[in-house]
Amino acid sequence: MKTLISIIAILSIATLLRSQTEWMDPPDHYSLRRWESPDKKTIFFIKRDLKKPYLNDMLLQHGNEKPVEVKNIETDLSKEHGGHGWFPAARYKWLGERFLVFDRGDNLGVLDVGQARFLINNHFESLLRHPKEDKWIFVRYRGTYRHGGWEPDDFSDTLGLIALASEVLKPEKVAPLSDKEGFADATFLDHCKWIKLDGLMISPPTWTKDSAEIAFLQRINGKTYLCLHDGKTLKENKKTEVQVDVPREILESPALVDDLKPKVESLLKK
Repeated sequence: MKTLISIIAILSIATLLRSQTEWMDPPDHYSLRRWESPDKKTIFFIKRDLKKPYLNDMLLQHGNEKPVEVKNIETDLSKEHGGHGWFPAARYKWLGERFLVFDRGDNLGVLDVGQARFLINNHFESLLRHPKEDKWIFVRYRGTYRHGGWEPDDFSDTLGLIALASEVLKPEKVAPLSDKEGFADATFLDHCKWIKLDGLMISPPTWTKDSAEIAFLQRINGKTYLCLHDGKTLKENKKTEVQVDVPREILESPALVDDLKPKVESLLKK
């Protein structure tokens, strides 16, 4: 019986993935702000409140039913939340009739239509898409600033993987709409793999040539390491100390910049 259930589950996911649309460009007109599902029964749209010109209401409508407000995922940091205004300028795709995905630069959003709430709607410190698959490596947004006592050797980054085919498709992790108490405990990290690194990343992650591993430079206790992590599990495969001249401005800036990316590529060729 368990085997039969497993087979049905696998076939259901396969059917869902086959029914996904290709990535679509943003709507031609910014004022449109609506995305219709493949079966044309569900519409997600943004309605501007004229009394609050800088805020948008996110609404979801099934057929002729009354539109309902879309709930957002919780975030620990206000600037980590993606906000409401970036969707009209993002490319998007539907995964079956259940999920609507938005992708724009360092922002990623995944709407669970069945629950009328976002599983992910976040701004990331770094967001890197796989060359061929719908999965992203991310570095979590750093909620710290120079004026807040930035100490690079005391900071550790969060590295994560968002894979639409396996991680996000778990709506059971989201509390039912009737369970308001459960919302406070749900975060976007519930829908992805992630690990806490030993130290500070000083170069954005990059895929290796075969797209099997993630490479980046990391600062740990005053030393610089070239780190290689598995592209599926995030497990650390190799960490090698390297002699790299790290500009002081990179260490003193909480923002993750691209300056050392060429150095990573050079080290990978050796």
